[in-house]
Parts: sequence; C-alpha cells; structure tokens
Amino acid sequence: TIEVYQGKGALLSLVSSELVTHKHRRLLSFHGKAVSDGWLSILDPKEIQKRNELIIEHDIIVERFVPENEYRTLFKKFPRSWQETMIGRSHITHFLPDEYFKTRTELMMFSDIVMIYETHKQRIVAFRDKDTVNMYASMFEMMRSIGRKINSEEEFQKYLSE
Repeated sequence: TIEVYQGKGALLSLVSSELVTHKHRRLLSFHGKAVSDGWLSILDPKEIQKRNELIIEHDIIVERFVPENEYRTLFKKFPRSWQETMIGRSHITHFLPDEYFKTRTELMMFSDIVMIYETHKQRIVAFRDKDTVNMYASMFEMMRSIGRKINSEEEFQKYLSE
C-alpha cells in the first residue's frame, strides 16, 4: 500500500506512531544537508527533542548515512539538546561521498515500511508493500558496502566538545 501524509501535524503523527510501534528495531536513514534544512524549517527544537526522546525511550538503533564533508555543518545546525541526545541513539553511521546527497528527500525505513520525506513540501510518502521494502533494503546494503562505518559516539563527542 502507498500512503501520503501532508502537513506538519501529519508528519509528526506518522513519525511518532512508527517509532512507538517499532520498539527495539533498527531505523535506516539516508539524510543530507538539504533534508536537515527542511526539518529545521518545520520543527522547533522541542519537537526535535521529543522525536529523539522517543527513539531513545524505545531503544531504536538509528543507522544513518550522511555526507562525509558536510557532516560537521549538518550536526552543528541542530539545537544543543538535539546534539546531546544524538549520542547513544545513533549507534552506526556511514559516511558517503557528498554527491550521493544532492537531494531534498530523506529516505527512512524499518523492516516493514519505507518513508520518503519531502520536508520542503511537508509531505511523507509511505510504502508498506514487501517488494518496495526489499528494494530499498537492497539499496541500503549497497550503500553499506561503499560507505565507511564509524564509531558515531566518539565522533559526536568530538563535535560536542568543540
């Protein structure tokens, strides 16, 4: 099935419900600079903090793919409270070349749902069919094979201390 969610309220509602129902699961995320700009244009620091607290509370591991050279800029743009809660919830991070992230669309998925966020349009398109989920899972596997895995807790701590 394909579901379309439009508007800030719908985005926050979907994100919250998926985080709550996927306790102890892994969330895969493909996230560049333009996506961060989009989230910051529709969410205030308290909303960002609430989303991160849900991730921590439900023991969700976030596996995030981020642009290698823009990472510091990406991270510093978010509120201090967000930066601090990032440690401990994003256990695995892959740095990929910047050219993979020339998009304003964020891709996030659990094992049974793919969510495509178009933050500049305040819209999410969610796919729940097995074939689509398997296709994107294969894409993440390919990205893992060319990305480099880091200890994100150490990386985040360095950024926080600067």
